[in-house]
Amino acid sequence: MSELQELLDHYFSLGVAEGREGRDHDTSDGEAQATRDLIDQKITRIRRELLAANQIVDFVAYQAWREDPPNAHRKMTDAERLSVIKFYPSIKERGRTA
Repeated sequence: MSELQELLDHYFSLGVAEGREGRDHDTSDGEAQATRDLIDQKITRIRRELLAANQIVDFVAYQAWREDPPNAHRKMTDAERLSVIKFYPSIKERGRTA
């Protein structure tokens, strides 16, 4: 998250410099646009990670409910098994990338 904050601070500084210099456009090397692109990439990655984390939490909550004693006797249907395979990321795979 600190990397995102650094990018935002840098983007703000570029905007301040643009105003002080009386410009209404980016620098010739496009530094502001490049920084904005990096910010977009970082936010996209954070959103993807948050979605994956939410899916893992949903999966764990679902499994905890199934293993709760009042529900432990209930077997998963084929549709439920396919749903888990289709909609939840591999927790083992996520553990390797964390």
